[in-house]
Amino acid sequence: MTGFLSGIDSIVVFKNCHDKVGRGTLIHVSRTTLIFEIYNPFSILQLSEVLKSVHIVRGDRVVYRGRAVVSHIEMAGLMLIVSATLIDAWSDTRDMDVSQELSIEAARFVDDWMASHELVPEYQLAVGALGSYLADLNHWLEEAESGLRDAGIPSLGEEGGRVKEAYAEIRFPLWLKIADLYEEFERVSSLVPAEKLNAHKAYARRVLHPLILSAPFVNIAYSKPSGYAGDHVMLGILLGETEPDAGSLYGQMVNDFHVNAAIPQAYRNRMDALVERLIEVSERVIRKRGVCRMLAVGCGTAGEWDRILATGLKTGTCEVDLVDANPEALEAARQRLIKQVGKDGPLKIRTFQRSVDDLLRDGHPTGESSDAVSYDMVYSYSLFDYLPDRIGEKLVRSISGWLRSGGRITLAGMDKSNPNRAQMEHLMEWYLMYRDERALGLMVPSGMKKAIQLDNTGINMMLDITV
Repeated sequence: MTGFLSGIDSIVVFKNCHDKVGRGTLIHVSRTTLIFEIYNPFSILQLSEVLKSVHIVRGDRVVYRGRAVVSHIEMAGLMLIVSATLIDAWSDTRDMDVSQELSIEAARFVDDWMASHELVPEYQLAVGALGSYLADLNHWLEEAESGLRDAGIPSLGEEGGRVKEAYAEIRFPLWLKIADLYEEFERVSSLVPAEKLNAHKAYARRVLHPLILSAPFVNIAYSKPSGYAGDHVMLGILLGETEPDAGSLYGQMVNDFHVNAAIPQAYRNRMDALVERLIEVSERVIRKRGVCRMLAVGCGTAGEWDRILATGLKTGTCEVDLVDANPEALEAARQRLIKQVGKDGPLKIRTFQRSVDDLLRDGHPTGESSDAVSYDMVYSYSLFDYLPDRIGEKLVRSISGWLRSGGRITLAGMDKSNPNRAQMEHLMEWYLMYRDERALGLMVPSGMKKAIQLDNTGINMMLDITV
């Protein structure tokens, strides 16, 4: 199947997670992978986004209808080169004449199937060992849970203090073995040739998904109910703001292990660092002017404000504008934060539904001028983890024009040393834009001061930019 679509008759049409229609020229396609180029002066795509209603057209025939997850974005002049993983069944034999053309497609299917089973032996062994351990662990924990029920002891999700105590005692040695097996999985994943990567991912998911998708965090990261990774639901679990019921002792065990991996821990460290900065800026500005104004771009849960208000910050001294492309995230944050009423009244919040494309095209998120509405601090918690460098640079330049004199921009990035990258990409289709300190620093407009700080995981970078 590889490379059989080309030329002006080969196009890709899709909708992004915000229902904006895109159209591109196909470069390469296989049973699992799609690569196409698209012109857009702004950005209608981001990493780990689910593309809906993807149509791959050859001549007058649609050969694929379904969804795809964006796995790589590269800027090439005015073009975006986009790689995506196809996640639905092919439709290339629909409406086809029973003729030589069908025979050709059948031969291609056999070739693709054979290629998908030419796997690196070490990879197969690592996946098999992890799957075997998780299956045995599931069986053992099911028996333990059944014994507890027979003894009249409440389950983990109920008021069962003895079960929670037992769980706390057994989970760490069980986690250690999962960690050892995942470490080997990460090692052998680096041995997989790039052209065979998607076949290996498909194999790993066939073996391991029945054993890990019972974990709510893994399930949400993979299924992406909002159409992209890193949405407010996923962040809520990562940050411990919500604790969904895993339904079993095993599901809880697997969920807790993945939530405590390196990247989730880095996101929690990032929240701690962001809260420190927001408190420092707000206290300084309030002492000087009495009121501060903040803007969150890609606000997600906006859970930082729950934590800040818990420190005793007067609610009437801060004006907060929240920007996100997801209306559900904005409404959930607004409904929760307007209840935060202090001695001097409720927190002053405004919400604006804007995508990155909107911000780059239209400018100021409120629709007002920067002279009328400017900010003491503009920050973005996780948005830049999914944006290509050039788009990120454009967005930082736009944001810098919304600051008051002496204002600060705070954003974050993930270093390429992530020890769980294969786990995330092979099993959850969760892709991040990894950078080093130099690449992150290149986003800073000339004439502005910058400082980059790494956390104790070594993979989370905080970038502070001041006018």
